[in-house]
Amino acid sequence: MSPSIASASSDGETASSTCAFIGLGNPGEIYDRTRHNIGFLVIDTWMKRLQLELVPLCREFQAAVGNVRQHTVIFIKPMTFMNRSGSAVLEACRRYDLTPEDLIVICDDVNLPFGTLRLRGQGSDGGNNGLGSIINSLGTVNFARQRIGVGSPEADVNLVDYVLAPFTEEEKEAVPTIIDRAHEQLNIFVEEDWMMAASRYNGQ
Repeated sequence: MSPSIASASSDGETASSTCAFIGLGNPGEIYDRTRHNIGFLVIDTWMKRLQLELVPLCREFQAAVGNVRQHTVIFIKPMTFMNRSGSAVLEACRRYDLTPEDLIVICDDVNLPFGTLRLRGQGSDGGNNGLGSIINSLGTVNFARQRIGVGSPEADVNLVDYVLAPFTEEEKEAVPTIIDRAHEQLNIFVEEDWMMAASRYNGQ
């Protein structure tokens, strides 16, 4: 790993194993706190809790390294915009010698009720352009992904406008709890496996 990246431990223990949490979203203040950026929110909240700061290693992504449940985790935010997330993930894999099996991608899902988690070890893009870009760049669907439901728009609301819109006031109140649950599921993911994490939190 690059020695220039800050790291911190959540438990003070020596870390073992390595995986990468990749939160999807769009860079720029205009997209902050929008539904499409919930993957960014998961990473940003974790950075605050670990007292870490993401480092812009290249134009494609920002990263930091921390310890979660005695496992080394590389936290990554692509800076390529959602539809080109794959190029950032491919570059991160090259720099950190990661395989698709080391990754867990965190993204929004309009096909799930608001706040619902769905963790899977592989699968299609489900209509998420960020996942689609990663699948195309890696040439495989064999990487884990945590989908976080943001609900679906009313029939007369454009889907793109919906995901790029800020959370409603009611949704904003629920977001911290949703992120806490997303973190709890990811903690189990690194400590045990995706199946155990899925069985405890999927569908809640």
